[in-house]
Amino acid sequence: MIVRINCMFVLFSLLLYSSFAVAQPAQPGADTTVMDSTSLEAPVESTVESTVTGPVLSQFRFFNADYSLFHYSNSAVQMEVYALIDRQFLALDTLENGVQAHYQITFKVLQNDSLVTGDSWTRTDFSESLDSRHSGQRIPEMAQYIAVPGDYQVEVVVVDLVANVYQSDELTVHVELFSPTELVISDITYASMIQRSDDFASEFNHNGLLVLPNAERIFGTGNNTLYYYSEVYNLTVGDSTEYIVQREVLNDRRQVELSLPPRHRHIPAPDIVEYGSFDVDELNTGSYIFQITVTDVASGIVVSQERPFWVYFVGQEVRPVYRIPDIGADFNMISDEEILQEMEWVYYIMPSNVARAAREIDSPEARRAFLAQFWRANDPDQDTPICELRTEYLSRVTEANARFSSFTRDGWETDRGRVYVLFGEPDHIDDHSFDMDANKAYQIWEFDAIEGGVHFVFVDRTNNGNYVQVHSNKEGEIYNPNWRQTEVQGY
Repeated sequence: MIVRINCMFVLFSLLLYSSFAVAQPAQPGADTTVMDSTSLEAPVESTVESTVTGPVLSQFRFFNADYSLFHYSNSAVQMEVYALIDRQFLALDTLENGVQAHYQITFKVLQNDSLVTGDSWTRTDFSESLDSRHSGQRIPEMAQYIAVPGDYQVEVVVVDLVANVYQSDELTVHVELFSPTELVISDITYASMIQRSDDFASEFNHNGLLVLPNAERIFGTGNNTLYYYSEVYNLTVGDSTEYIVQREVLNDRRQVELSLPPRHRHIPAPDIVEYGSFDVDELNTGSYIFQITVTDVASGIVVSQERPFWVYFVGQEVRPVYRIPDIGADFNMISDEEILQEMEWVYYIMPSNVARAAREIDSPEARRAFLAQFWRANDPDQDTPICELRTEYLSRVTEANARFSSFTRDGWETDRGRVYVLFGEPDHIDDHSFDMDANKAYQIWEFDAIEGGVHFVFVDRTNNGNYVQVHSNKEGEIYNPNWRQTEVQGY
């Protein structure tokens, strides 16, 4: 019989693909709630407060969410919800002995738009130096719930408490009971590491295995080994009974791309764990389906389970697939000079630590790889072959250059160009180019949807069309409420 460990403490592990380290939680004992088998039968009054009050929506997608379902009892299913946070896109506080990120994560389970249950905790991710933080590092998080049959909406919210921004992801989960008598396979969980572990207190421990989930389900450059975990229920047990496991990787046309050696195994119990790994080096960049087929030799019953995943190798052409996880192939058609220029453009929207690391990149190919990963992490719709955020951002750069360029600077480098690139077209521009009571021309740009309404003030200090930002009520921008007296009226 499989024993599912439902512990109250969440192990905070830093996933480095090739290795992992354990970091300390900000508040020891921060718990994940495991509900009983009746917890999700109907909406109940929430005890979880909203975590998104002050923070604003991030322009970047810095985490992914996923879930898996496993057998729990004849009347309930265990739902595991995963989040994978991109470490390099967390803002950092500088300390005397290092740097640290600080974030809050919230899981909410809803039914018919009513909150059923949820959990929230904060984490501190400390490093002694920036050198230990590099591209490819991910932080896994997980919450477990016991659910009865039904349709649920799961919301995951991560708040970067240093940058005061948040991102959210929503999952639609349909829960059906696993048969108590018929041969069946659980969901497949993709992981970036599976290894034997005696730490049964860990939330990531599954039947003696440490399983660090890969919620984005992308493998390839820097992470070329795909690990998987699943459970098989209701095998026929006998003195000489056995089962056969066949594992195949299918392409988007459901053609076999990779066939792994079949496994013939004795059946020690009716419920068993089926896990393993394989390298994706033989696969091209694209979308795939991993399929597990189990044959119960004694009964002759055959069942299958499958789940899609994605492969991306830097610099490799993207195959035409139904989901393209990255836009990396676009950068192969851009010159080295254009790559360097785009790097300069996106510094505006990079966290400071990411920008510092990016400025140290000294080869065109490394810059291509960086940009591909940067835009992949911030792609708002990965079901399309383009990154909509990149398209919009670059179009704003083009428009800023057309409207705000001067003899000495491109438009995106000017103060008005920077604000335009970051926030787009203002809802209103109050232009004071010819005010009789003003010594200098100025403009006030208003954005109604940002932080409840913000404005930016630009003054033409030298009367040559070079407008300089002198004030804004947006958080983090230049603040000078006396700008009229000091900048326009001249006293």
